[in-house]
Parts: sequence; C-alpha cells; structure tokens
Amino acid sequence: MNRDSFPRIQRPPSKKSYVFSTERDAPMTSLFATPEQIKPPNGDTNLDFFSQIRRMLVHRGYVLVTSSLIIFVSTFLLCVISNLIFR
Repeated sequence: MNRDSFPRIQRPPSKKSYVFSTERDAPMTSLFATPEQIKPPNGDTNLDFFSQIRRMLVHRGYVLVTSSLIIFVSTFLLCVISNLIFR
C-alpha cells in the first residue's frame, strides 16, 4: 500500500495553547459577569448552568497563576508517567 493513501491524522492542540487561552479569557469574562455571578448570594449550586460557567471563569481569573501551575505540573507528570509505561 502506498503511504499517501492513508488519511493524515492531525495532532491535537498543544497544552500550552490551552493554558494561554484560559489566561486570556478568564479576565475578559469577569468584565461581563453580573454581581450575582461574581459572588452568588445563595451559593454556586443555585445558579443556572450558564451562570455557573461564568462564575467558574471569573474565579479562574482570581487564581490564574496557581491554576495554570497546577495544569502544567499535572500535564508534565502525566507525560513522564506515560513515557515510562509505554517505552
């Protein structure tokens, strides 16, 4: 069989692009959040689905560096472990 006859598999986007996109989007989301979405008076669970997503992104803007570091460390460790297992 000819190698060109197989469909090309595209690589998934890198983890770096995910981290940078969330660092960009989280602060922009807080500009459009309502006061109820920023600090819900009755707790997060009483918000509708859209408001919970907005609340999560607003909170991500507060803990941006810490959560980015957690994502990096967990991704790094998973890559190291998978390289050890699937050598």
